[in-house]
Amino acid sequence: MQSSENFVNGGFKKFEKCEEDLTWAADAFGRKDIAEQLTRLIANTDDPCVIGLVSPWGSGKTFFLRAWGNDLQSQNRACVYFNAWEADCSGDPLVALMSCIHDSLKTKQWTLPNLFENINKLIEIVPELIRPLTSALSVADPQAKSLELAGKAAIATVQRHRANTKLFPKTLKNIAKSVRDQCEDFPLLIMIDEMDRCRPDYAIALLERIKHLFSVAGVIFIIAIDPRQLLMLVEHTFGLKYDQHAENGKTINHDTRLDYLGKFFDIYYNLPEPDISILIEKYLLELPAIAAAYQAVKDGQDRIFANLKISPEKILTGDKSIFAGKSLRIILQDLGRFSVLLRAYPTLSFYEVFLSFLIIMLHDNRLSCDYSCDKIRMATEDAIALMKEKHSKTIYDDINEELWRKSREAWEEFNVKPYADVEYCVNMCIRMCMTNKGSVRHEEMASCFMGVMQSKSFYEIGISGQRTIYTYYFQMPSMNEVFMSIQQKLNFIQQFNT
Repeated sequence: MQSSENFVNGGFKKFEKCEEDLTWAADAFGRKDIAEQLTRLIANTDDPCVIGLVSPWGSGKTFFLRAWGNDLQSQNRACVYFNAWEADCSGDPLVALMSCIHDSLKTKQWTLPNLFENINKLIEIVPELIRPLTSALSVADPQAKSLELAGKAAIATVQRHRANTKLFPKTLKNIAKSVRDQCEDFPLLIMIDEMDRCRPDYAIALLERIKHLFSVAGVIFIIAIDPRQLLMLVEHTFGLKYDQHAENGKTINHDTRLDYLGKFFDIYYNLPEPDISILIEKYLLELPAIAAAYQAVKDGQDRIFANLKISPEKILTGDKSIFAGKSLRIILQDLGRFSVLLRAYPTLSFYEVFLSFLIIMLHDNRLSCDYSCDKIRMATEDAIALMKEKHSKTIYDDINEELWRKSREAWEEFNVKPYADVEYCVNMCIRMCMTNKGSVRHEEMASCFMGVMQSKSFYEIGISGQRTIYTYYFQMPSMNEVFMSIQQKLNFIQQFNT
């Protein structure tokens, strides 16, 4: 488990303490296996290749590249990490990229003499390559007495540019060979991050430089992209758009933006979407106020918690739908606010912790500071209606063991996610009780969580005995009561939204 220093020190501190030092030890999503598969692909690729690493904004692409790159370097493999966004104020991207390649390889302290000789040769060529050809006339002799001399100077400039354009890949090929010799036949891998956050002209220029100058055997590019942002960037620059039209009675879908990007990318790899709840659970484990509040309610009179065998962070994250549509970065920001609340008020009751967590995670207006429990109530009531519709209460009328054994088809129908997950059921049980002014009959709970009850998982919630359905009432404070007790406390963290 990651240390609190990595996760929540200071409430708003990012979960990584330093991007450059990230390793797989901090990997919450088990993505190391993916990196190893890509490493094998790259190791067996001889031709030049540009791979698009596709994943939405804020989904952990930077962590993946950093941890992967550090792992490769620890294995004596040449890997260059280039943050395009940090360099998009530097003019031509070729200058910044070559500087990054030089510095990255130099830190390895390799001793092959021709390696840095060739790198320095490339750097000498760069000024000629980035000088616009349209300025060729400006380098002519200002004292020239005829257009003929100016024309000759312009032609000479163009010829030098063409020669250097041919010399660059040749020299880069020598560098790639030196790297392969030093790295057990592993190619030079260049990772480009944050490109889709750059100015459109800078991002396009970077892609063009890679296409025209770096298309050399032994050089592989991994470019992390948010597809939506990159398509918008191309549309903004060239006016290319997605087109849908009818042709010969058929609907034709054609995206000219993808046609354009196809000139630069050889293949795309979709980084699997992570299970956000895993990271959130680890984050919540670092907040001692949660465990303290949970233990207090277990030691109290609430039978629903008395014999509960699942941890509080799993209860809080039981309903995965509250994280839907949010990027990893936004979720971490929400968790930062939740952390501030618990650090400022470490003695909240478990019901206050529970409701505060849901309120903060369901709050999706980044410009508004108004927290309320309206969305929780609406989401809970919708879930209740859906469960009642799917899990008819009449199934439980006069139920007995023999009748249930004959109902295997019904059992298979209802024993599905999310209703078969105990943590989801507990989460929803608490919300149902709080929404229904504190009292919900056991029969109603049974009708909603049929699969869990029949698999005996429901008894872990605190109901012991036989399968007979008891008319027992869960007593909890209402949602309104709990919200009134935390409203003033939530006002404190509202200031962090601004």
